[in-house]
Amino acid sequence: MILDLILGSVALVCISFAYALIIPGIERKVHARIQNRYGPPLTTPGFWNVLKAFFKQKVTPNSPNPRFYYMFLTIGLLEVPFIVLFSNPIWWGVLGFGTVFAIMGLMKVEEVDYLFIGSFSKSIMSLGMPFPDIVKGAKPAQDRRYFEEISVTRALKMITISSFPVYLALFVPFAVAGSLQIQDVVNMQNPLFSPLSQIPLNSLPQMLSFLKPFAFTLPGVICTIVYFIGYNILTNARPFDIIKSKVDVMEGPMMEYASKWRAVYYVFTGLLSFTLSSIFITIFLGIPLALNAPPMLLLHLLLIPILPILSAILRAFSPVLTFKQIIPISSTASVMAFIALALTLLKF
Repeated sequence: MILDLILGSVALVCISFAYALIIPGIERKVHARIQNRYGPPLTTPGFWNVLKAFFKQKVTPNSPNPRFYYMFLTIGLLEVPFIVLFSNPIWWGVLGFGTVFAIMGLMKVEEVDYLFIGSFSKSIMSLGMPFPDIVKGAKPAQDRRYFEEISVTRALKMITISSFPVYLALFVPFAVAGSLQIQDVVNMQNPLFSPLSQIPLNSLPQMLSFLKPFAFTLPGVICTIVYFIGYNILTNARPFDIIKSKVDVMEGPMMEYASKWRAVYYVFTGLLSFTLSSIFITIFLGIPLALNAPPMLLLHLLLIPILPILSAILRAFSPVLTFKQIIPISSTASVMAFIALALTLLKF
């Protein structure tokens, strides 16, 4: 039992990391097609950029504690795969990990990670400036404001006012199932799936005939829209990338990373996109990333690119929003999620 859990977890982490190196290439391909060009190969933005970054010159940031600066990115990279694991059938029966609270808690840790990453940098791209790098408009000469600190302030605002809708939308399917367990949400939509028995590949047509995805209901459609907005917020994708806008803060808290740590950042962003997509497919469509069910596993992996592709399309046509636009969008999304929750309570 424990050996199966370990081997299954390793296999899932390997799948997650492999897909994380392809997702950036998929997004770049979408951007290229919109701009009427071919774009780079699928493996270039992810795999080859990561490999190249490992051979670049090591850079130590000008930080009060460089070890902490590296540690928090490492925490993010190690923490995100556990979201995939806890949503997987092999972890459903392990303590209380297979619940909505476990998923939400880890997602919130990922958000807070940005605050610490940006708080431990005190320079511009790891180099001291030949002139005082005080942000224009700062009043007292003693109060220096660094570019990363601006990103930290923005990240805190995003956590406070913008990420709430995605957690509310994520909770609605559990309200429909009347349970906090991911297994009950999946079984509500996919009654033929069992985490304890092997499911052959030729049973896919039969399973699809009984599949009733929550995303295809009226509350589900509303929650899907809200979750997609939250997907772009949590991945810091345009138009919600104000914390790392290249226009003024040049990648924000990630600006200092170079060499192998830039590679870690590339993997981290791709892994986050894969994880949020996997959560959507498991909870909103009832199709888990199940190793014991090849048809579900194959279908799950085929559906992963949907959210990254839609996000890439939105990114290609969107400007960078300021908080003046983000706040009403977040408020509207919260209202939509509450409406979806009300509809489920009314058995609509």
